[in-house]
Amino acid sequence: MQICNATTPAQYFHLLRKQVKANYCKPLIIMTPKSLLRHPRVVSTINELDKGGFQEILDEDIEPSNIERVLLCSGKIYYDLLDKRETLENHNCVLIRVEQLYPFPNKSLRECFNKYSQVRDVVWIQEEAKNYGPWNYMLGQFKTFFPEIKLLYMGRDEKASSATGSFKQHKTEQEKLIEDAFK
Repeated sequence: MQICNATTPAQYFHLLRKQVKANYCKPLIIMTPKSLLRHPRVVSTINELDKGGFQEILDEDIEPSNIERVLLCSGKIYYDLLDKRETLENHNCVLIRVEQLYPFPNKSLRECFNKYSQVRDVVWIQEEAKNYGPWNYMLGQFKTFFPEIKLLYMGRDEKASSATGSFKQHKTEQEKLIEDAFK
């Protein structure tokens, strides 16, 4: 089985193409929110669609010597974090998107962590409540593959319901979450 959260049209295209061209048959679960269909920053170039393939993680092209904090995320929260980082002109934080949750991309992440060897914090950030998103899975995988890294959590507290029931409350919580990510 493969569980992915594609955040660009090219990633989605290459993921589907890989599934169709595979010589084996295994389930593919894709989580992609509808809001990314209309998001102005969710675009891919013709070159990205034409060349390359699906990438388990998406790292940024950023100078690693300045990086003090790694924010790991999956899905649309990346674009909220990117907007906030640009507004703050924050240059000591890198955003790494985990596009494939299962099987866990430990080799790809190891390459990233080797590149950012001087970081002080590695934080998993999710917009879902602590007991709903992939946090517990990620924590378990980090204990197995990266015991030397203390993975921190940033997100909503545990809740009985997956939604607040109020768009206004959700928006307020989301803004606070994004703001706290860069403190």
